[in-house]
Amino acid sequence: MSRAKDSTLDIFSDENSLAELVYAIGVDQSRRRVTVAFRGSVTKTDWITDMNMLCKEVPNLVKNEGAHQEANLLIHSGFYEYLFVPSKDSQTGRAKFEEIVDQARRILAQN
Repeated sequence: MSRAKDSTLDIFSDENSLAELVYAIGVDQSRRRVTVAFRGSVTKTDWITDMNMLCKEVPNLVKNEGAHQEANLLIHSGFYEYLFVPSKDSQTGRAKFEEIVDQARRILAQN
């Protein structure tokens, strides 16, 4: 049985794809699951960002959600910059993480 009829692509953000993180948010109604997907490297800026191989330690926002969760996580520093630091080219002046969380909350409230 196909679940495709229960799945939708609710958000696809690529308005400034040459300078900012491209992502999509999908919903699977039958599994009650929201999925956030990120586009891989395509632009020269993406590849330069990828070259920064250092990791940034950040607090684990879901450490209390399950057993054996670490208090902190390591994130590729280039991805961290894309996700948590507002781009100088940002149309909203907000970090992509804030936009994604707000959109996911709206989707969850509707479902």
